[in-house]
Amino acid sequence: KNVAPAVNKIELIYTFTTPEPESRTFTRVLHDYTRYSKKEELESRLLESGFEVADLYSDYNGAPFNGGSRKMIFLARTRS
Repeated sequence: KNVAPAVNKIELIYTFTTPEPESRTFTRVLHDYTRYSKKEELESRLLESGFEVADLYSDYNGAPFNGGSRKMIFLARTRS
């Protein structure tokens, strides 16, 4: 797929756990192309969608995010 240079490919990983007593976990991975590139815009979209940002990392090992990071790994949860 040809993607414009200003567009980013993102991977979304959703993990759902059903309530007890039959607790089961489902994971779904989606790949998408998006124009979002700024941390503030992604945070805003999450808030608009009913989520709050719990943490932000620069890799899947949990390294702290900084302005020079090439990746943004958001840990978000639904707002209560």
